[in-house]
Amino acid sequence: MKQLSETEQLQQALTENRYLMGTISTMRTELENIRFETERRFQETIALANSEIIQLKSTIQELRNEMERKTFDFQEKLVKEQGIHRDELQQFQQTIQLLRDKLEEMKAPLR
Repeated sequence: MKQLSETEQLQQALTENRYLMGTISTMRTELENIRFETERRFQETIALANSEIIQLKSTIQELRNEMERKTFDFQEKLVKEQGIHRDELQQFQQTIQLLRDKLEEMKAPLR
Protein backbone atom coordinates (compact mmCIF):
# COMPACT_ATOMS: atom_id res chain seq x y z
CA MET A 1 0.00 0.00 0.00
CA LYS A 2 1.07 3.42 -0.76
CA GLN A 3 1.36 5.83 2.09
CA LEU A 4 -0.07 9.26 1.49
CA SER A 5 2.06 12.27 2.09
CA GLU A 6 1.04 14.77 4.73
CA THR A 7 -0.15 17.15 2.04
CA GLU A 8 -2.29 14.46 0.45
CA GLN A 9 -3.68 13.45 3.84
CA LEU A 10 -4.44 17.08 4.60
CA GLN A 11 -6.08 17.49 1.18
CA GLN A 12 -8.13 14.31 1.74
CA ALA A 13 -9.21 15.49 5.22
CA LEU A 14 -10.19 18.90 3.82
CA THR A 15 -12.21 17.25 1.05
CA GLU A 16 -13.93 14.96 3.55
CA ASN A 17 -14.53 17.95 5.84
CA ARG A 18 -16.16 19.89 2.96
CA TYR A 19 -18.30 16.87 2.14
CA LEU A 20 -19.38 16.51 5.77
CA MET A 21 -20.09 20.26 6.04
CA GLY A 22 -22.26 20.04 2.89
CA THR A 23 -24.09 17.02 4.33
CA ILE A 24 -24.63 18.87 7.63
CA SER A 25 -25.92 21.92 5.79
CA THR A 26 -28.29 19.81 3.68
CA MET A 27 -29.55 17.96 6.75
CA ARG A 28 -30.00 21.23 8.66
CA THR A 29 -32.00 22.70 5.76
CA GLU A 30 -34.12 19.56 5.55
CA LEU A 31 -34.69 19.61 9.31
CA GLU A 32 -35.77 23.26 9.15
CA ASN A 33 -38.13 22.43 6.28
CA ILE A 34 -39.62 19.56 8.27
CA ARG A 35 -39.97 21.79 11.34
CA PHE A 36 -41.60 24.51 9.23
CA GLU A 37 -44.00 22.02 7.61
CA THR A 38 -44.86 20.52 11.00
CA GLU A 39 -45.57 23.98 12.43
CA ARG A 40 -47.70 24.86 9.38
CA ARG A 41 -49.76 21.67 9.72
CA PHE A 42 -50.12 22.27 13.45
CA GLN A 43 -51.39 25.82 12.82
CA GLU A 44 -53.82 24.53 10.17
CA THR A 45 -55.11 21.91 12.61
CA ILE A 46 -55.56 24.52 15.34
CA ALA A 47 -57.36 26.85 12.90
CA LEU A 48 -59.65 24.02 11.78
CA ALA A 49 -60.39 23.04 15.37
CA ASN A 50 -61.15 26.66 16.27
CA SER A 51 -63.46 26.94 13.27
CA GLU A 52 -65.29 23.78 14.32
CA ILE A 53 -65.58 25.08 17.88
CA ILE A 54 -67.10 28.34 16.62
CA GLN A 55 -69.58 26.41 14.44
CA LEU A 56 -70.52 24.12 17.33
CA LYS A 57 -71.01 27.07 19.68
CA SER A 58 -73.23 28.71 17.06
CA THR A 59 -75.25 25.52 16.62
CA ILE A 60 -75.61 25.15 20.39
CA GLN A 61 -76.84 28.74 20.70
CA GLU A 62 -79.36 28.22 17.89
CA LEU A 63 -80.62 25.03 19.56
CA ARG A 64 -80.90 26.83 22.92
CA ASN A 65 -82.86 29.65 21.31
CA GLU A 66 -85.17 27.19 19.60
CA MET A 67 -85.65 25.24 22.83
CA GLU A 68 -86.45 28.46 24.72
CA ARG A 69 -88.96 29.49 22.03
CA LYS A 70 -90.63 26.09 22.17
CA THR A 71 -90.70 26.16 25.96
CA PHE A 72 -92.23 29.64 25.89
CA ASP A 73 -94.78 28.57 23.25
CA PHE A 74 -95.64 25.47 25.30
CA GLN A 75 -96.08 27.52 28.50
CA GLU A 76 -98.23 30.03 26.63
CA LYS A 77 -100.36 27.23 25.19
CA LEU A 78 -100.63 25.58 28.60
CA VAL A 79 -101.83 28.80 30.25
CA LYS A 80 -104.36 29.30 27.47
CA GLU A 81 -105.62 25.70 27.78
CA GLN A 82 -105.87 26.05 31.56
CA GLY A 83 -107.94 29.21 31.09
CA ILE A 84 -110.23 27.42 28.64
CA HIS A 85 -110.54 24.51 31.05
CA ARG A 86 -111.41 26.87 33.95
CA ASP A 87 -114.01 28.61 31.80
CA GLU A 88 -115.56 25.30 30.77
CA LEU A 89 -115.56 24.09 34.35
CA GLN A 90 -117.23 27.30 35.49
CA GLN A 91 -119.86 26.96 32.74
CA PHE A 92 -120.51 23.34 33.76
CA GLN A 93 -120.84 24.36 37.39
CA GLN A 94 -123.28 27.17 36.43
CA THR A 95 -125.26 24.76 34.27
CA ILE A 96 -125.37 22.23 37.10
CA GLN A 97 -126.54 24.93 39.53
CA LEU A 98 -129.24 26.06 37.08
CA LEU A 99 -130.43 22.51 36.63
CA ARG A 100 -130.49 21.99 40.41
CA ASP A 101 -132.42 25.20 40.89
CA LYS A 102 -134.96 24.16 38.23
CA LEU A 103 -135.21 20.73 39.76
CA GLU A 104 -135.86 22.30 43.17
CA GLU A 105 -138.48 24.59 41.63
CA MET A 106 -140.17 21.58 40.05
CA LYS A 107 -140.14 19.69 43.35
CA ALA A 108 -141.37 22.67 45.38
CA PRO A 109 -145.00 22.71 44.15
CA LEU A 110 -145.23 18.98 44.82
CA ARG A 111 -144.70 19.43 48.54
